[in-house]
Amino acid sequence: MHAILDRELVAWRANLQKENLTDILDCPVVVAEPVGISHEWRLFIVDGRASSGSHYRSRHRLDVSPDVPDEVIVFAEETAATWSPAPVFVLDICQSGDQLFVLEVNCFHSSGFYAADVRKIFADVSDYVAARRA
Repeated sequence: MHAILDRELVAWRANLQKENLTDILDCPVVVAEPVGISHEWRLFIVDGRASSGSHYRSRHRLDVSPDVPDEVIVFAEETAATWSPAPVFVLDICQSGDQLFVLEVNCFHSSGFYAADVRKIFADVSDYVAARRA
């Protein structure tokens, strides 16, 4: 399997060079063995705090509910304290086995809300922006 992946990565890199897209060749690429994911949550982070969130997937099937366990919120906020791409962003957290992991970091403006409290998110974002203008 690794030989096939290696060939695919080499071909992908050659195509980037052919298309003169060499500015992205220095980007790191992370390759890992697939793991089972039992749950996925989406949290909207505003100034380092989880504003609202939603459970959206169980075992690769859509399973939307507003329930987000406290340990997921704590994990998301600890992650945001370590690194945040912007003051407002979206953090997808997953559970594999008994551990939590960052699944994705997303843009605020292009992420689905699922069952998150949209009014609370927009109130928190508005408060954050207003505080920066004062």
